[in-house]
Amino acid sequence: MTITRRTLHDEIWRLDDELAEIQSAKKAAFDAYREQLEADGQDKRAVRDEIGAFKKAERKFRALEKDADAALELDALVDEIVEELRHNPSGTPVATRAPAPRATRTPEPAARNASGEAVPCQAPPATRGAASSLSPTAASEAPDLPAVGGEPVPYAVDVNRLPLVGGAGSLPIPDDLSIPEFLRRY
Repeated sequence: MTITRRTLHDEIWRLDDELAEIQSAKKAAFDAYREQLEADGQDKRAVRDEIGAFKKAERKFRALEKDADAALELDALVDEIVEELRHNPSGTPVATRAPAPRATRTPEPAARNASGEAVPCQAPPATRGAASSLSPTAASEAPDLPAVGGEPVPYAVDVNRLPLVGGAGSLPIPDDLSIPEFLRRY
């Protein structure tokens, strides 16, 4: 059977009518529950809160049924944000967690040596702490900056001074652990 614009229109129209009937049935179910709660002596605010909580619980239940891991991860993120808001009333910026790596994300650009070959931008452990966190540094000011192809890297990150994800303090990186390995683990 060939689908024409007219047959598509008719099918969508029929489905919209079915959806309207279903929404009407849902409203009737909530109205009946409201009436039962009011008959049990609950005030309007308690009834409103009960209905709202039920709707949230239903959405959460459906999300858990669909993809439990994603739903739990989202709940953990929401809890983290709520805790930050409760315990950081001044609103000072706090570091957020790094997004999870994705296959669609473009890789970080590599540095190039003098011959134009790509070289990973990873400082050896001895250079950690050589420059201030995320600040441009001249080679003369910090001679122990990592060099690529004999040229100093113009930006260096003191990973020991980066803020801890979601909280106070700093998280030192053990010298025997590379930065990418540290990020994978934590």
